[in-house]
Amino acid sequence: MILKYIINLSLLILSAIPVYSQKEKKYADITSPKFYWGVTVTPSLYSKAHIYDNAGEYQAGFTRRAGGEILINYYYNATPDLAIVFSAGGGSLAQQFRYLVSKETFNSATGMNVLVALTGPLNTATFYIKTQGEVQYKFAKMQNKNWFGTAGLALLYSLESTSEYSEAILTSSSSSNAIEYVSIIQDNNNNNRKPWINFHIGIGYEWKLNSINFLQAGLKFNYSPIKFVSGTYQFDIGNLPEVKKNYAVSGSYLGINVSYFFSMPAKR
Repeated sequence: MILKYIINLSLLILSAIPVYSQKEKKYADITSPKFYWGVTVTPSLYSKAHIYDNAGEYQAGFTRRAGGEILINYYYNATPDLAIVFSAGGGSLAQQFRYLVSKETFNSATGMNVLVALTGPLNTATFYIKTQGEVQYKFAKMQNKNWFGTAGLALLYSLESTSEYSEAILTSSSSSNAIEYVSIIQDNNNNNRKPWINFHIGIGYEWKLNSINFLQAGLKFNYSPIKFVSGTYQFDIGNLPEVKKNYAVSGSYLGINVSYFFSMPAKR
């Protein structure tokens, strides 16, 4: 008797599943948008500039500076788990040049080491514009939230021009006794006026809000195979041999993506 009751109850539940699934699908079709617009802000930490053959008398190097991107996005839900995203916007990166001239190398007015972090063009952002395409795959889905992974590529272009900077050192307490001893020429701020391609992957979390809008937050790793910023720096101190080095910046970065997008329910 009990066994018969269990069998009948099981059959009743199984017969109800298709009806329930159809209702769920219908609800999803109504509430899940097919298209939506959004905005993404990505504060980023860019890779340091690379100095070629960084050896010699002077301790020179670059420090990372914060940069970021702002993109306007157009989302298309191809399937319940897969979205295609097209974006356009711009970004910036900055590098700060630091160097040390030992007091044993050059006698300054202060009689101390000269440690300088330049605040000129190399501490100023290099700007670029970009268009981007990516795919998003949703997984570990729960009610109104899920994880997602992304992969995509971007086309970038910069309108920046050549920048130059020089620094002087006091040889006495008088400001008139100053000589120029380091100069920097950043002669390529735009990949020699040619566009270039970046690739990126990411992972994040998505929340569906009560207004049917969406919020996303995640990590993004961007790889740039092109060093689109390059230049030279030169030391010419006293009677010491002139030192000239080349450096370059790729534009690869690790960023935090924060996206908010607006949607409309699909029409019945």
